[in-house]
Formats: sequence, C-alpha cells, structure tokens
Amino acid sequence: MIGRQEVEVAWRLIRPHVRRTPVIELPAGALGVAAPLALKLESLQLSGSFKGRGAFHKLLASQVPAAGIVAASGGNHGAAAAYAARALGHKAEIFVPEVANHVPHLRVSWDAAAKGLTANDAVNALRAGEPSIGTRSEGNALVIGVWMMQPGDEKVVARRLREVLSKSVSPSK
Repeated sequence: MIGRQEVEVAWRLIRPHVRRTPVIELPAGALGVAAPLALKLESLQLSGSFKGRGAFHKLLASQVPAAGIVAASGGNHGAAAAYAARALGHKAEIFVPEVANHVPHLRVSWDAAAKGLTANDAVNALRAGEPSIGTRSEGNALVIGVWMMQPGDEKVVARRLREVLSKSVSPSK
C-alpha cells in the first residue's frame, strides 16, 4: 500500500516540474450538492490535467532509454507524456488513435460576404451574449460542440444563433 511517506517522496521529486494548483472550497448546497465541496483545479497544470504529475513521476523515477518514450493516447495522458518528456529533455512519440476524442459537433456555415458576418464575429457575439455560448470557428464555419449539452440546451443555442445571424447586416451593393 502506498502511504504518506511514498506520497511525500513523489512530491519532492515532481515539485520543481508541476504547478501547485489552488483548491476552491464551496459551501454546502453549491452545485446542488448537500455537503461542502473542495475543487482542486488541476486543469491549471501546464499539460492541462493532473496526468502531468504521473508523467513527470514516471520519467523522473525511471531510467528513460535514449530512444525516449512512447505513449498511445489522444487525450490528457498523451499531452502529459509529451510535455513531461520535452521538459526533461527526452524524446517522445505519441500515437493518437483514429477514434481518439471523437466529440460530436455541429458545423454551421454561411456566405460571410453576403451576410456581413464572419464565423469569428459570430463566435465573439455568442460568447458575449446572454447566456454566453462557447463555440469556435474553423475557416468560414462556426463549430458548436454538443457533447456537454443537456436536453433543452439546443433550443437556447438555436435562439442565440438566430439572434446573432439576424443582426448581421448584408453589405450594400
């Protein structure tokens, strides 16, 4: 069993390479949970998740061959392994499976010149509105991720998108 002493040894090993991330404490009733909550913000790590801690520990506690490391991941593990290897001067090859992180999304495109509105303009308008809608642009298309939507959210997004697109002005000819 891993005890406090092993955790402290690991912390001393990785400490120079990872961020000490904050904890936010929320009172009972927050987020619909009856008990108080403590949220550790590991998304603030340089590699984007807590997985960097493990990646640094593995590399620092191991004899890494001159050929470097190999990881198969299209997610946080791959990002952490690549980041830790680079930071420590090791070679890394990350294999991303074809189906890695397939996230359903909706692409919406229009004639920006005729509409007087680019996809990037729409992203900014959706983000600035109420409610704020997080999207991204890819070329001349607006991309809406739907994987975290709850039933009914699609109506809110459709209403906001309709507002943004209807406010654009067609250029006069």
